[in-house]
Amino acid sequence: MNKITSLLMAFICLASINAQVIRFERTDVDSKDANYVTATYSFGIDIRIDSIANCSNVSFELAYNRVNYVKFSEYSKSEDWNIKNDWSKVVTIIDANTVDNPSDRGIVAIEAGTGMPADIDSPDNPKIIHLEFVITPAAIHSEVLTFSISKIKATYFKDTIVQLVIPTTYKVNYYVHSYVNVYPGDVNCDGVVDVFDNSEISKYLTEPGIKARSFKRKNASNLWIPQPCIAWDTLAATFADCDGNGVVTTSDLAVVKLNYAKTHSAPCSTQAAPSAKAIAMLQSDIDITPNTKIIPINIDMTETDFTGIAGVIDYAAQPDVKVKGIKIGEFFSQKGFLHYYINDKTNITSFYVYDDMPTKHSNVVAYLYLDTPEPTAVNIADFIGFDDNANIKQLRQSTTSITLPTDVPKIYYNNHTLYLPASDALQSIQVVNILGAVVKTIPASVNECTLNLPNGLYLIVGIGEYTTIMVMDN
Repeated sequence: MNKITSLLMAFICLASINAQVIRFERTDVDSKDANYVTATYSFGIDIRIDSIANCSNVSFELAYNRVNYVKFSEYSKSEDWNIKNDWSKVVTIIDANTVDNPSDRGIVAIEAGTGMPADIDSPDNPKIIHLEFVITPAAIHSEVLTFSISKIKATYFKDTIVQLVIPTTYKVNYYVHSYVNVYPGDVNCDGVVDVFDNSEISKYLTEPGIKARSFKRKNASNLWIPQPCIAWDTLAATFADCDGNGVVTTSDLAVVKLNYAKTHSAPCSTQAAPSAKAIAMLQSDIDITPNTKIIPINIDMTETDFTGIAGVIDYAAQPDVKVKGIKIGEFFSQKGFLHYYINDKTNITSFYVYDDMPTKHSNVVAYLYLDTPEPTAVNIADFIGFDDNANIKQLRQSTTSITLPTDVPKIYYNNHTLYLPASDALQSIQVVNILGAVVKTIPASVNECTLNLPNGLYLIVGIGEYTTIMVMDN
């Protein structure tokens, strides 16, 4: 074969190289988790070349950034080369991390192959080599680690031995999961423990698969200090695990109560605090239908000075039952705060109700509103009560379906005006601010009332035989 023919063949091969790429295959995690690496953990990469048959040798340079916390640790041979002799004679590794490199760029030069001339017995699309890297604890969360491969040469057999230079740079990015600071109770990372943090916890009590790749905090406590924890797959759930045990449960709500109103000046992430309108679990204006049933959620320990009660209601196995909402019961005063979150995808609802001074007029802590054709009972998981010091006790409960009255009064609010229904069951209306203080009382005889209040979040509480609570964002 003359030189012109050889060049022509190389050109033809080069023109068809569009499909030929260097491919990374993670060996330490499933494909769904292959786009990130985790601090304090090693990660493995199989490097493979595609669309080259009868390949006997591949060489390239692997460059990567973040050399301060990404360390090349080891390599292992590929069985695809069918090597019969000493592996060290057919692979060359040059690690540029062994020299001072202030440019934040590590380089590993690699050459591997069969150690024999290319022929029809050379492997097709071989795995070139396996590499291992380690992410140190100094890694910064959410930074991007970039690997790039260049100067790729492949020797293969196609009628004759051909050395192909692939004129491309292959890149792959990995996101770094590392340590974030958790202030126990500041779930939304806005620098203060308040009513919004309970709402965020409720979301992750019912999130499908949230327990996957979660991490416990080392030496976890409820102390109001920054506590480092490796970020979970879902970053926000990391902060919802207030007690640091690696699982989001109703017990984390007690930590919010314990550290309520505490502040710090170093936000633990870039998450934005939710707006008042986003706190859907405060909404208690429940639409009544003929299939609506009420189930009282009872406790049998009314002598205990609980200031907070929480639980998780699971109707996943009963898709014909839908939770419409929850209202506060007589165990608490109507100035208490009720939060609930309904996950429509899983049919699981979490709730939390608390009051600094519960009335304990009955053992009903809340009323569960269901849309179901038949009366039904409910089982509550993670059902706990806790006191002012966040001491937790497991609760037992019993439920009985009751019939819903059809004359429950409804209160409406629009454009700074309250519209009150005419109802014998309604005695008065109270406007309560976010601190729980009553800022205005309106007699039930008034049909509408214009409110001139400072901007903020208010609860509109109907006092009477049946209580109606709604949220007003003035």
